[in-house]
Amino acid sequence: MTRAAAVLLATALPLAGCRLSPLTNRIAAGEQPFVVFVAAGRAGGADLFAVGAEGGEAIQITFTLAPERAPALDPTGVMLGFIRGATQDGGAGYLVVMNLRNGAERDLALGGGARHAERVGWSEGDATLYVRAGDSVWRSPAPPAALALEPLPREHPRRARADSALGVLLGRPALARAGPCDSLGGRGVCATLPNGTRQLLAAEGKDPFRWGADSVAYFLDGQIEVRPLGGGRARRVEWVRPPANPRGASYHPGRRP
Repeated sequence: MTRAAAVLLATALPLAGCRLSPLTNRIAAGEQPFVVFVAAGRAGGADLFAVGAEGGEAIQITFTLAPERAPALDPTGVMLGFIRGATQDGGAGYLVVMNLRNGAERDLALGGGARHAERVGWSEGDATLYVRAGDSVWRSPAPPAALALEPLPREHPRRARADSALGVLLGRPALARAGPCDSLGGRGVCATLPNGTRQLLAAEGKDPFRWGADSVAYFLDGQIEVRPLGGGRARRVEWVRPPANPRGASYHPGRRP
């Protein structure tokens, strides 16, 4: 199956619980740039929200009582992978894939070594989902195939590809990897170059994520700040009525001309 055919099928797929997407007539998933992130929902729990890359109103897209985290947009910007219900203290959860055009979901219970899943990523060709749980990495076919996790050992030939998908690589081709600053005790945002050199990006920033090929974004003072990799002034995403405690985000650049 070609990638285009797979995307078309995934977009039309009647996943379980099909309903109208909260983004309908507000954000065109896959067409325009936007961000999905975690924040406090109406009941105070961890829900998922979306906002356009230029700002505006933050739109709540999940409404469950179970905590949600680790959102990851696929390369098309239509499918969203995330973890629902899993907690750091051992509570089990689910790997969930949501179609942002129709709100439909498919999920898979997390068990065994994947029980403590903390991050989700997609392969560049959008046919595989990766999940990180501590030092272990797991992979699953992406919809329209059925979700089914299998471990990916360190020596596996696809492990390096999975590690890249689960990291925050900056630039295209990748010039550095973003993450917490070891020198600041895990606080702040630093870029690590291939030679091991670390560069401070934001001493008070947190939860960095890739912002297209030429920028990095992170949360600072409850807002999203976007910093160009080539230098220049950082900018804030100006949003309306931002939800409390925003964190953990994934960005899609929209359809390229």
